[in-house]
Amino acid sequence: MPGKIGRPVERSLRKQIRHLLKSGAAQAEIARILDKAPSTIAHHVRALGYEAKEYERPAQVGKDGKRRCVQCRKRKSPGAFPNERNASCSMCVRGLSD
Repeated sequence: MPGKIGRPVERSLRKQIRHLLKSGAAQAEIARILDKAPSTIAHHVRALGYEAKEYERPAQVGKDGKRRCVQCRKRKSPGAFPNERNASCSMCVRGLSD
């Protein structure tokens, strides 16, 4: 087929993703349920006309040994984050920040 690149679209996968999105499932949750990579789910979400979730990258640790939370914008020690990959501090994740 001229002009076609890659594998054919898995229509049943898109149908499952559409159903899960409409039921309120998050993209990461859909990836776990369907045992697919989050980037695969994001690709199909965009193809379905939805806006794919943009994930925040954690800020680098500064000279003072702290990094900035992407939600409350406060500089905090690395121990204030659930893990090194989280961009939001524990207080924001739990919904306890101002």
